[in-house]
Amino acid sequence: MDKNGSLKKKNEKKTFNEKKEKDKKKEKDYIPENTIIGKKIVITIEEVKRIEKKFNTICKILKENGENGTGFFCKINIKGKEMKTLFTNNHVLNENNINKNSIIKFMDNNKRINEIKITENRFTYTNEELDYTCIEIFDNEPYNNYLTIDNNINNNNAYEEYKLDKFFIIQFIDSPSFDCGYIQMIDNNKQMYYAISTLPGSSGSPVLNSYRNLSVIGIHCGKVDKGKFKDKCNRGIYFQSILNDIQNNFHKKNFKNEIIGIYDIKKNDVNKDINLLNYFESDDDEYKQYNNKKDLENSIELFLDDNQKINFQFKYKFKNEKKYMLIFKIKKPLKNLRRMFCNCSSLTSLNLSNFNTNNVTNMEGMFSDCSSLTSLNLSNFNTNNVTNMSEMFSDCSSLTSLNLSNFNTNNVTNMDSMFCNCSSLTSLNLSNFNTNNVTNMEYLFSDCSSLTSLNLSNFNTNNVTDMYKMFYNCSSLTSLNLSNFNTNNVTNMSGMFFECSSLTSLNLSNFNTNNVTNMSGMFFECSSLTSLNLSNFNTNNVTNMDSMFTGINKDCNLICNDEKILDEFSDKY
Repeated sequence: MDKNGSLKKKNEKKTFNEKKEKDKKKEKDYIPENTIIGKKIVITIEEVKRIEKKFNTICKILKENGENGTGFFCKINIKGKEMKTLFTNNHVLNENNINKNSIIKFMDNNKRINEIKITENRFTYTNEELDYTCIEIFDNEPYNNYLTIDNNINNNNAYEEYKLDKFFIIQFIDSPSFDCGYIQMIDNNKQMYYAISTLPGSSGSPVLNSYRNLSVIGIHCGKVDKGKFKDKCNRGIYFQSILNDIQNNFHKKNFKNEIIGIYDIKKNDVNKDINLLNYFESDDDEYKQYNNKKDLENSIELFLDDNQKINFQFKYKFKNEKKYMLIFKIKKPLKNLRRMFCNCSSLTSLNLSNFNTNNVTNMEGMFSDCSSLTSLNLSNFNTNNVTNMSEMFSDCSSLTSLNLSNFNTNNVTNMDSMFCNCSSLTSLNLSNFNTNNVTNMEYLFSDCSSLTSLNLSNFNTNNVTDMYKMFYNCSSLTSLNLSNFNTNNVTNMSGMFFECSSLTSLNLSNFNTNNVTNMSGMFFECSSLTSLNLSNFNTNNVTNMDSMFTGINKDCNLICNDEKILDEFSDKY
């Protein structure tokens, strides 16, 4: 090589070194301190440009209390469907600050304020344990820039794959910024620990892999506050564990989800017994029915009138090939459970151990026509606020026992047909019942044909106006003491003891019938009564006494001073 060539090469090297020094000087502001390893991490100008291009995928979550966080947009795949989403931490957005009709405000990298309105047809899911919240972004919304998920995120030994890689966290405080470092550990493929510096307000930031096209591998949570890394580094959640959780809960689109019922259904009843889906009826249209007869084994949705959604999911082949299990979850504490399980005639058992009834006011017809139910455990029911229990167990004809010892009926006003046609019940303990506010007891025990005894000594009937067919066809009752009954306000006693054919003793000694207008069929076919004391009966206002004593034992000793009653009795014999 000649002298001129050597000099040219020397000058080129000098020029290159000068450029390199110049680039290093530019890079200086982008070199963070790795708090554990204690070394500078060199970030190239190329990496800076790449990371800045991702700024438009980051947003600042604006909370009402001023404690803001960071969020990011990315695309995920759920059940073969691509979904555009906004992710952040659960401690940034959760069930306490986001619900139906909430507005999520955020600032994009151009400092424009945008918002997302939470509606029930938007997939929204949050998990406190994994500390993340996921919100679906619709196609018609103006968010066009999304991060991608690391394609190798399924690797079971993630740390070995990532330990030499460089990672970035983009945070949005006043504007987007970033820092970088290395992964220290991934614990059970859930918790990630890394030496990357962050600022207050960075919770919910994405953790990006520089060597994998800046794809998402985790969500930043904050500083490590316990364990061997306490105060030494930050932590996040490995994104694969988040994806697994979303996949498993895809049909449970709620905050604070709560399983309130589990059904065991015979396989051959799934298509036959469509009434299984006919829940949530009400006079005030609080709930609307929605029956989807197709694709029953996938997902069934019932829509409420305010567009809230209750999701039903069939999990088939549960326990064995012959049974299905239907698990459903609800969005909000329900107040109206009217006819919730009405006509579920194939149900043989019903597990309501996690059923929350704290806010329920209406249980009318709740289990009506569940004719195959043989047992029902309601020991966890809170009925403190219930006012209506009419037809609650009506036509539960296979129930052999029913423990209601925990029921609080202080506020109940309507018990119409509550146990009507519970024809297999042999005993019923209502000693805890407070009936002070009840006004309607018609058909209350009607057709409880297997009841052999009934203790109502605690019943307060001061406000009751209707006792129509109250004990109709209680054909196995042998005695009934109603001496504590206050009937001052009762107007209707028609068919009250109709076909109580086994009654040999009936104590009505304190009955006040001054306001009664109808006594028709009152003692119809009470064929076993040997005596009947009606000495306090007053029929001045009674207009109908048809068949009052038809079929009564002709040898029954009637004690009475009321001429109309005596005439009616003598007409039969």
